[in-house]
Amino acid sequence: MTKLHVRFALVFVVIFAMALFTSVAATNLAVLGLVSIAPFAWREFRRTQETMESAAKVFLSLIVAICAWDLFTNLYAGFDLISTLKALLHDMRTLGFVLVLWAVFANPYVARVAFWAICASVLALASVNLFATLAGRVPQGEYFTTGFMHMSHLSHMYGQALVGLIFVLAQMWLVRPSLSWRVAMPIALLVLSLLLASERRTGWLMLA
Repeated sequence: MTKLHVRFALVFVVIFAMALFTSVAATNLAVLGLVSIAPFAWREFRRTQETMESAAKVFLSLIVAICAWDLFTNLYAGFDLISTLKALLHDMRTLGFVLVLWAVFANPYVARVAFWAICASVLALASVNLFATLAGRVPQGEYFTTGFMHMSHLSHMYGQALVGLIFVLAQMWLVRPSLSWRVAMPIALLVLSLLLASERRTGWLMLA
Protein backbone atom coordinates (compact mmCIF):
# COMPACT_ATOMS: atom_id res chain seq x y z
CA MET A 1 0.00 0.00 0.00
CA THR A 2 1.54 3.31 -1.10
CA LYS A 3 1.88 5.86 1.69
CA LEU A 4 -0.27 8.99 1.38
CA HIS A 5 2.73 11.33 1.37
CA VAL A 6 4.25 9.27 -1.46
CA ARG A 7 1.08 9.71 -3.53
CA PHE A 8 1.17 13.44 -2.95
CA ALA A 9 4.87 13.47 -3.85
CA LEU A 10 4.07 11.81 -7.18
CA VAL A 11 1.42 14.43 -7.94
CA PHE A 12 3.72 17.31 -7.03
CA VAL A 13 6.70 16.05 -9.04
CA VAL A 14 4.51 15.63 -12.13
CA ILE A 15 3.14 19.17 -11.70
CA PHE A 16 6.69 20.43 -11.23
CA ALA A 17 7.85 18.70 -14.41
CA MET A 18 4.93 20.03 -16.44
CA ALA A 19 5.43 23.57 -15.10
CA LEU A 20 9.19 23.53 -15.60
CA PHE A 21 10.28 26.60 -17.60
CA THR A 22 6.67 27.52 -18.36
CA SER A 23 4.90 28.65 -15.19
CA VAL A 24 6.63 30.21 -12.19
CA ALA A 25 3.45 30.04 -10.08
CA ALA A 26 2.85 26.33 -10.74
CA THR A 27 6.53 25.53 -10.16
CA ASN A 28 6.48 27.33 -6.81
CA LEU A 29 3.25 25.60 -5.78
CA ALA A 30 4.70 22.20 -6.65
CA VAL A 31 7.86 22.90 -4.66
CA LEU A 32 5.77 24.18 -1.73
CA GLY A 33 3.79 20.95 -1.86
CA LEU A 34 6.96 18.86 -1.78
CA VAL A 35 8.31 20.87 1.15
CA SER A 36 5.04 20.40 3.04
CA ILE A 37 5.26 16.61 2.83
CA ALA A 38 9.00 16.49 3.58
CA PRO A 39 8.48 16.02 7.36
CA PHE A 40 6.35 12.93 6.70
CA ALA A 41 8.98 11.59 4.33
CA TRP A 42 11.73 12.13 6.90
CA ARG A 43 9.63 10.47 9.59
CA GLU A 44 9.11 7.45 7.35
CA PHE A 45 12.80 7.46 6.45
CA ARG A 46 13.81 7.35 10.13
CA ARG A 47 11.04 4.89 11.09
CA THR A 48 12.23 2.36 8.56
CA GLN A 49 15.80 2.91 9.85
CA GLU A 50 17.11 3.49 6.34
CA THR A 51 20.76 4.42 6.26
CA MET A 52 22.57 6.79 3.95
CA GLU A 53 25.61 5.80 2.00
CA SER A 54 28.84 7.40 3.16
CA ALA A 55 29.09 9.42 -0.05
CA ALA A 56 25.60 10.85 0.56
CA LYS A 57 26.54 11.80 4.11
CA VAL A 58 29.64 13.61 2.85
CA PHE A 59 27.58 15.40 0.20
CA LEU A 60 24.94 16.58 2.68
CA SER A 61 27.62 17.57 5.20
CA LEU A 62 29.31 19.75 2.58
CA ILE A 63 26.01 21.48 1.83
CA VAL A 64 25.46 22.18 5.54
CA ALA A 65 29.04 23.49 5.80
CA ILE A 66 28.54 25.83 2.83
CA CYS A 67 25.32 27.23 4.33
CA ALA A 68 26.96 27.63 7.75
CA TRP A 69 29.95 29.41 6.18
CA ASP A 70 27.63 31.79 4.31
CA LEU A 71 25.81 32.56 7.55
CA PHE A 72 29.05 33.09 9.49
CA THR A 73 30.71 35.36 6.94
CA ASN A 74 27.66 37.64 6.68
CA LEU A 75 27.40 37.90 10.45
CA TYR A 76 31.14 38.54 10.70
CA ALA A 77 30.82 41.28 8.08
CA GLY A 78 28.46 43.12 10.43
CA PHE A 79 25.05 42.28 9.04
CA ASP A 80 22.25 41.64 11.51
CA LEU A 81 20.79 38.17 11.95
CA ILE A 82 17.52 38.89 10.09
CA SER A 83 19.32 40.26 7.03
CA THR A 84 21.74 37.35 7.14
CA LEU A 85 18.96 34.78 7.26
CA LYS A 86 17.16 36.52 4.39
CA ALA A 87 20.36 36.44 2.33
CA LEU A 88 20.84 32.77 3.19
CA LEU A 89 17.27 32.00 2.12
CA HIS A 90 17.72 33.88 -1.15
CA ASP A 91 21.20 32.68 -2.12
CA MET A 92 21.25 29.18 -0.69
CA ARG A 93 17.66 28.05 -1.12
CA THR A 94 18.59 25.57 -3.85
CA LEU A 95 21.03 23.84 -1.51
CA GLY A 96 18.46 24.05 1.25
CA PHE A 97 15.94 22.20 -0.89
CA VAL A 98 18.45 19.36 -1.25
CA LEU A 99 18.57 19.00 2.53
CA VAL A 100 14.82 19.34 3.06
CA LEU A 101 13.68 17.12 0.19
CA TRP A 102 16.32 14.40 0.47
CA ALA A 103 13.99 11.93 2.19
CA VAL A 104 11.22 12.58 -0.37
CA PHE A 105 13.41 11.47 -3.26
CA ALA A 106 15.05 8.70 -1.25
CA ASN A 107 11.94 6.75 -2.26
CA PRO A 108 13.02 5.02 -5.51
CA TYR A 109 9.50 5.16 -6.96
CA VAL A 110 9.20 8.93 -6.44
CA ALA A 111 12.70 9.50 -7.79
CA ARG A 112 12.02 7.39 -10.88
CA VAL A 113 8.73 9.12 -11.67
CA ALA A 114 10.32 12.55 -11.14
CA PHE A 115 13.23 11.66 -13.40
CA TRP A 116 11.08 10.48 -16.30
CA ALA A 117 8.56 13.31 -15.87
CA ILE A 118 11.31 15.94 -16.04
CA CYS A 119 12.95 14.18 -19.00
CA ALA A 120 9.65 14.09 -20.88
CA SER A 121 8.94 17.75 -20.10
CA VAL A 122 12.36 18.99 -21.24
CA LEU A 123 12.25 16.85 -24.37
CA ALA A 124 8.75 18.07 -25.25
CA LEU A 125 9.68 21.72 -24.78
CA ALA A 126 12.87 21.29 -26.81
CA SER A 127 10.94 19.58 -29.63
CA VAL A 128 8.17 22.19 -29.83
CA ASN A 129 10.65 25.06 -29.69
CA LEU A 130 12.87 23.52 -32.37
CA PHE A 131 10.07 22.78 -34.81
CA ALA A 132 8.43 26.19 -34.22
CA THR A 133 11.74 27.91 -34.94
CA LEU A 134 12.49 25.87 -38.07
CA ALA A 135 8.97 26.46 -39.36
CA GLY A 136 9.41 30.20 -38.95
CA ARG A 137 6.61 30.50 -36.40
CA VAL A 138 9.06 31.68 -33.75
CA PRO A 139 11.78 34.25 -34.59
CA GLN A 140 15.39 33.22 -34.01
CA GLY A 141 16.41 34.08 -30.49
CA GLU A 142 12.93 33.81 -29.02
CA TYR A 143 10.85 30.99 -27.55
CA PHE A 144 7.39 29.75 -28.44
CA THR A 145 6.21 30.59 -24.92
CA THR A 146 7.01 34.31 -25.24
CA GLY A 147 3.76 36.19 -24.77
CA PHE A 148 1.80 32.93 -24.57
CA MET A 149 -0.16 32.62 -21.33
CA HIS A 150 2.57 34.71 -19.70
CA MET A 151 4.92 31.74 -19.98
CA SER A 152 7.89 33.97 -20.67
CA HIS A 153 10.58 32.45 -18.47
CA LEU A 154 11.39 29.45 -20.66
CA SER A 155 14.86 30.88 -21.21
CA HIS A 156 15.83 30.57 -17.56
CA MET A 157 18.42 27.80 -17.46
CA TYR A 158 16.78 26.27 -20.54
CA GLY A 159 20.05 25.59 -22.35
CA GLN A 160 21.59 24.10 -19.23
CA ALA A 161 18.63 21.75 -18.83
CA LEU A 162 19.05 20.53 -22.41
CA VAL A 163 22.75 19.86 -21.86
CA GLY A 164 22.04 18.07 -18.58
CA LEU A 165 19.54 15.76 -20.26
CA ILE A 166 21.94 15.15 -23.16
CA PHE A 167 24.56 13.82 -20.77
CA VAL A 168 22.03 11.80 -18.78
CA LEU A 169 20.88 10.09 -21.98
CA ALA A 170 24.48 9.57 -23.06
CA GLN A 171 25.19 7.87 -19.74
CA MET A 172 22.16 5.62 -20.25
CA TRP A 173 23.47 4.73 -23.72
CA LEU A 174 26.87 3.80 -22.27
CA VAL A 175 25.30 1.62 -19.59
CA ARG A 176 22.76 0.01 -21.94
CA PRO A 177 24.05 0.03 -25.54
CA SER A 178 20.99 -1.96 -26.58
CA LEU A 179 18.92 1.24 -26.32
CA SER A 180 20.74 2.52 -29.46
CA TRP A 181 18.41 4.73 -31.55
CA ARG A 182 15.89 5.14 -28.71
CA VAL A 183 18.52 7.25 -26.97
CA ALA A 184 20.36 8.58 -30.02
CA MET A 185 17.27 10.25 -31.49
CA PRO A 186 16.38 12.28 -28.37
CA ILE A 187 20.05 13.29 -27.99
CA ALA A 188 20.16 14.52 -31.60
CA LEU A 189 16.91 16.43 -31.12
CA LEU A 190 18.20 18.08 -27.94
CA VAL A 191 21.49 19.09 -29.58
CA LEU A 192 19.67 20.59 -32.56
CA SER A 193 17.28 22.47 -30.29
CA LEU A 194 20.20 23.76 -28.25
CA LEU A 195 22.13 25.01 -31.28
CA LEU A 196 19.29 26.21 -33.49
CA ALA A 197 16.52 27.31 -31.14
CA SER A 198 18.13 28.48 -27.91
CA GLU A 199 18.75 32.17 -27.37
CA ARG A 200 21.18 31.58 -24.52
CA ARG A 201 24.82 30.68 -25.16
CA THR A 202 25.50 29.28 -21.69
CA GLY A 203 24.21 25.90 -22.82
CA TRP A 204 26.60 25.95 -25.79
CA LEU A 205 29.53 26.55 -23.46
CA MET A 206 28.42 23.77 -21.11
CA LEU A 207 28.09 21.33 -24.00
CA ALA A 208 31.59 22.25 -25.22
